[in-house]
Amino acid sequence: MCVSRQNQVINKFIFCIVLFLPFNFIASAQEEINFTSRGVSLSGTLMQPKGTGPFPVVIFMHGSGAEERSNSKSRAKEFAKNGIAAFIYDKRGVGKSEGNKNFYQYYSFDTLAMDAGAAVDMLAKRPEINPAKIGLVAASQSGWVAPLLASLNKNISFMIIISGSVSTPGEDNLFERSARLKNEGFLATEIDEVEKMHFVDQEVSRSGEKMDEFQKMWDLYKNSKWFKRVYLSDEPTPVNSKYRQWYKTILDFNPVTYLKELAIPVLWLYGDAELDRFCPVHLSVQRLNELINAGKDYKVVQIPGADHSLTNKSKDFVLENTVFEWLKSKF
Repeated sequence: MCVSRQNQVINKFIFCIVLFLPFNFIASAQEEINFTSRGVSLSGTLMQPKGTGPFPVVIFMHGSGAEERSNSKSRAKEFAKNGIAAFIYDKRGVGKSEGNKNFYQYYSFDTLAMDAGAAVDMLAKRPEINPAKIGLVAASQSGWVAPLLASLNKNISFMIIISGSVSTPGEDNLFERSARLKNEGFLATEIDEVEKMHFVDQEVSRSGEKMDEFQKMWDLYKNSKWFKRVYLSDEPTPVNSKYRQWYKTILDFNPVTYLKELAIPVLWLYGDAELDRFCPVHLSVQRLNELINAGKDYKVVQIPGADHSLTNKSKDFVLENTVFEWLKSKF
């Protein structure tokens, strides 16, 4: 599931972009900056290109793990080398950022959006930054958070979204389970059992109801071959657990609601639909094409042979020409 995996998204992915300016730059300055979001001090690093600005800037958003700014440092350097400032920061509760150190996986999408939005607002006021060219780089879980933020913050002028599910987290979770079990060789009848139990499981989180039905299914299937590939605990997760209370807040979050309203260009990058086990690529591309046909300025690029992280076993995919041509056409 995109929501629950940690540090699996594009850790090897590097953007090599020549953008906005006719020649390459070498990163010349790094500045540690603290900024405040909802009363919490967050810590980040601004990487500036060599030269006199004001520069366009991208803000790297986080996946679902305990991500520090170092996760995006190499990619941020590539932006700075090519004339675009880049801001990376420690996720709330991680690294030097304040917040509950044991709670990073339970923050709401709203809280995560507000944190990135505070970074946007801070950068828009800095003289070395061009406030008309502030973009987001979002991957996996932040592929949900970024459209929410862009709908709220008018300082955002573009987005690059990597392996972002254009589905609800509930749909995404079901896809991940089914795709993984199919890949492991489980039968269609077994996957059907998993899916039926999954829908009841989600209803327990959504409404607090059907726990008795879920317990009966637990007892019925707990000795099945597939069971421990889905449920790791010995007993069902209680209705009032921290996980279910958090999952309830995001389960039915629909990014299409926000994507329909956005008026900014967005580049969507996906790997091979047959290799990505975490994101429903076919469904996401279908829904994006519907939005494109309705007039949205969205571009979808699929990379054959790439997985969820936009890599395969032998190489990282460097999308210099794709990203360059897209951004050049927009700015």
